[in-house]
Amino acid sequence: MGICTSKKKVDENIQIVPYKVCITAFIWNKESHNLFDFESNLAAKKEIELDFSGKCYSKQLATLSMVDNQIIALTDNEYVNKQIQLLRVDCEQNYMMLSGMSQKSDQRVWAILCNRPDFESLNEWELQKGDMIKLGRMKLQLLEINYDIDALQQSKEQAEEDDEQQSKDLELEASQCRICFSKSGSFSNPLFSPCKCTGSMKYVHLNCLQIWIQQSIKIKNQHSSIQYIWKKMECEICKMQLQSTYTYQGQIFCIMQIQKPVVPYIVWKITSDGRSKEGTIQVMELLDKQEIKIGRVPDCDIKLKDISVSRSHAIIKVIKSEDNRYKLLVQDNNSKFGTLLHAQSERLLRYELQYPQKVLYQIGRVLLYVQLKEKGKSYNKQYSSSISQIYLLQASQLNSSFTQKKHQ
Repeated sequence: MGICTSKKKVDENIQIVPYKVCITAFIWNKESHNLFDFESNLAAKKEIELDFSGKCYSKQLATLSMVDNQIIALTDNEYVNKQIQLLRVDCEQNYMMLSGMSQKSDQRVWAILCNRPDFESLNEWELQKGDMIKLGRMKLQLLEINYDIDALQQSKEQAEEDDEQQSKDLELEASQCRICFSKSGSFSNPLFSPCKCTGSMKYVHLNCLQIWIQQSIKIKNQHSSIQYIWKKMECEICKMQLQSTYTYQGQIFCIMQIQKPVVPYIVWKITSDGRSKEGTIQVMELLDKQEIKIGRVPDCDIKLKDISVSRSHAIIKVIKSEDNRYKLLVQDNNSKFGTLLHAQSERLLRYELQYPQKVLYQIGRVLLYVQLKEKGKSYNKQYSSSISQIYLLQASQLNSSFTQKKHQ
């Protein structure tokens, strides 16, 4: 009887993953600034299948890596020399989660917006504050979207009241601004450290920094938008490159003084993956606007000069609802290198058998298409007496010796 009780206890902890993970990889072997040419037919294709079998007492894990332009899948205790880790696959009983291995620009996970015969993926995506899209080598981040001016004014008044109280609370702090020497700070004018300077030069007020940096900013007025362009912003003491935006208490602050319209508007941060250190903050009015064109030609609302951007690259549909809110839907316009969305939302990275989705991912010069396939009723008979293993069935095996990590 004791034996039966013990067996029942073990069986309650056993989970059998009821699906296989099927991955199709397309590899563009040419060095092209981490771009993938959707108009070319020279990409190498590879099929990878992850079959999680046996007893599972916790979630299963595999990592996709690239070695010598080959895609391989490894368990968490396998390692290959000179590998570039691309994607982590975490499998639970009822769902699977994907996650990136690095926040480096060339290793981020991007979801592709396209509708091509050979590459089926998302047709469009509703943009939210903080979302980042990539067009060729150019990156656009939506810093702010404001459509309720009355609520914005009330929020501003409340922030001013909070600033007065916070300034009093911070007067006893030891830190002081290196420009005005004041020790007080507030929510809208925080005292923060933007560079590597230490000691009495470590902190500076946001407003003080904005006034100092304004002399190096070029302002360009366009129809229904204003551009704030910088070429190089660095600390004059430690020479560290300054960021155009900083995050303080969950809010994004810009180190440039930006004039906000009195009508609904959005704010973009535009930067490049190339060698150019030029960047732009663009403030656009939304009133009476039905779409925003992005591309290289002069009639685009957001004009990007980089040659990797198509002439008419992408379109953002501006949809106004009955409650005066705005919805921004971004779509690719059959561009050469596609329109990419930084995959941060769980909606883009979570897979379930009951709710299949089609998302094409790009990491560097690699495209990945992921599917879950049900094993069938026979999978629950496949118990194993050994520790759970991952059987990696690949179309072509890589002739490389795996070296096991040493567990401490």
